[in-house]
Amino acid sequence: MRKSMTIAAIIAVASSGVLIACQEKVAPQEAAAPATAAAAAPAATGSATMLKPVAGISDIMAIEVDPSADALWESVGTVVTRSGAKNNHPTTDKQWDELRAHAVMLTEAANLLLMDGRRVAGEGVQKIEDQGTPGNLSAEQSQKVIDENRS
Repeated sequence: MRKSMTIAAIIAVASSGVLIACQEKVAPQEAAAPATAAAAAPAATGSATMLKPVAGISDIMAIEVDPSADALWESVGTVVTRSGAKNNHPTTDKQWDELRAHAVMLTEAANLLLMDGRRVAGEGVQKIEDQGTPGNLSAEQSQKVIDENRS
């Protein structure tokens, strides 16, 4: 039962990536809806609280996505030495629970990344990981690209 639950969670993680990649494109006029319509949405749904992103995309990637993905990818494998091969995989309920937790974190992190108003770098962060290395944009450059085409 644990294996099938975890496998389902891992499939959900992979599926969320596919869903994000295939998400419906919003027409430019829809994306630029008046602020009054957006402000009225919480009242219409009965919620008086607007969600305000705090962490930047770089924080979510470093703190949630990367460690959770690493835990999933490293949870199975084969180590070959002179004395033979050893297959590593979860065997206890605790190990399966830990993998499920990582799968849930990875899936929910995708939702956090898609929140309107999420910036590349959190407030007060001037530099993101790998900034300045060949092929990597700065936080400011990345934010400009996102702002130009949020969808």
